[in-house]
Amino acid sequence: MEKKVSVIIPSRNEMKNLLWTLQCVQVGLEGTEYEMIPVLNLCDKEDAEQLEKYWPARNGIMQVVRYDEKPSCWQARNAGAAVAEGEYLLFLDSHVAFGEGALKGLIEFHEGWKGIAHIPLCYWLEENRPNYGYTWKPEKFWGNWTRVKPDPPYDVPLSGASSLLIDKEVFEEVGGFHPSLGIYGGGETYLDLKAQMFGHRVRMCVGHKLFHMTEKRGYAWTGDDFKRNFMMAAYALGGEKHLDTVYQHYFKGMRGNKDWEEGLGKLRTQAILLAAADREWIEENAKYTLDEVIDGWRENGYIT
Repeated sequence: MEKKVSVIIPSRNEMKNLLWTLQCVQVGLEGTEYEMIPVLNLCDKEDAEQLEKYWPARNGIMQVVRYDEKPSCWQARNAGAAVAEGEYLLFLDSHVAFGEGALKGLIEFHEGWKGIAHIPLCYWLEENRPNYGYTWKPEKFWGNWTRVKPDPPYDVPLSGASSLLIDKEVFEEVGGFHPSLGIYGGGETYLDLKAQMFGHRVRMCVGHKLFHMTEKRGYAWTGDDFKRNFMMAAYALGGEKHLDTVYQHYFKGMRGNKDWEEGLGKLRTQAILLAAADREWIEENAKYTLDEVIDGWRENGYIT
């Protein structure tokens, strides 16, 4: 039978968290046609053996993928999507749990429209402090969490990647996560914005909650990796103008240190080289420019 949703979970040496998340998914999607695709990203051999021992594939609902080219939660997500069979792709962190009915509620919420849907995120089990996505700060090409609940139809500019449900055909249409994104940071912004530039919605399933665990996590990231990711996203989606805005924000943080400034300049050059092909393709194929998307947020009151 054709699967409704493929649940893709990148994981790097945090098997206890992954097992917890897999169990929460199994309970949350009981009765749904789904598959689970944990993607072990440069995991220790013991972790892979533990997953095989304690969570054997049952009834064809799970396939384990290995991605060992480099540490990157975004490339691990791409690797999982490449083998997924579901109508929808649900990307989850490997350290999350869900409020009652959240996963099925998310899928039902997404019926009838194309794009990306997220579940409000709560850190640990603080049920009364949900985050409904991000505000927009052009200098960061990102924003700050907001606890302002959006009005119907619940469109939001940006959200996090702890939960991200997207139609498989939309994911393939926009090209997935950029193939050069590094370990951590920038990927959810890149995909949310790119989907909107291609005419799709990004919405928040406000009636449910996802809980983000605070256990030790496996992805360690560096400031250089983070800055390169966001400058790549800014250039690929918005060109030189948006890249320069982000670059100047980071440049101020160098505080006149010549070595730091030189290093940041190299990251900027790398970001342009890595994003150039995507920038050209987006200019030729997207329905809207990034500036048009941002103007639409203002017109609809999503940002001021």
